[in-house]
Amino acid sequence: MLEDYLIKYCAPTLANLKPGSLFSYPCAEPGQIMPAVQKMNRELNGGGVFLEAVRFGKERSLIYVYRPALLGGCLLDPGTRDFLRHAGYAPGCPRDYIDALKARLIRLRPFPHEVGVFLGYPVADVAAFIDNKGQNGRLTGAWKVYHNEKQAAAVFTRYGECTALCARLYRNGLTLREIAASS
Repeated sequence: MLEDYLIKYCAPTLANLKPGSLFSYPCAEPGQIMPAVQKMNRELNGGGVFLEAVRFGKERSLIYVYRPALLGGCLLDPGTRDFLRHAGYAPGCPRDYIDALKARLIRLRPFPHEVGVFLGYPVADVAAFIDNKGQNGRLTGAWKVYHNEKQAAAVFTRYGECTALCARLYRNGLTLREIAASS
């Protein structure tokens, strides 16, 4: 059930702690997932949360869940804009960046790891991950950390606590809309 995936993989985004989350959902055909994505958008858009199916595979689809307001703030950072420009993104509004990311997710192999900035990961860590080909990280949690491990560890703890709280609230009857709107 899509709702369970949203709680498990997107609670910090639902709770307004991070701009975006990305997860793999078991279905291959757009017709299988799009009605559920549209239903969730009707439920969550009023709380500032949006879902997009960004890539379809043989057995799984990638779903991007984001808060446009938080993402827009991240994309205003000059370091982030410069990083994305060097990665091949044209400057634009958040929608332009998301559309470019979707296109890159569909056509690029290997995986376009700059997606990390769309998930709220520090640009320095995303760049280091790419430069080090995913090796030599100092800490692994929501992302692979190369800089500021202490700060990242605190963020990982907050994300874990948030996920546990959202799961408990959901089990106790709160809807995803209520969880997203209360944040």
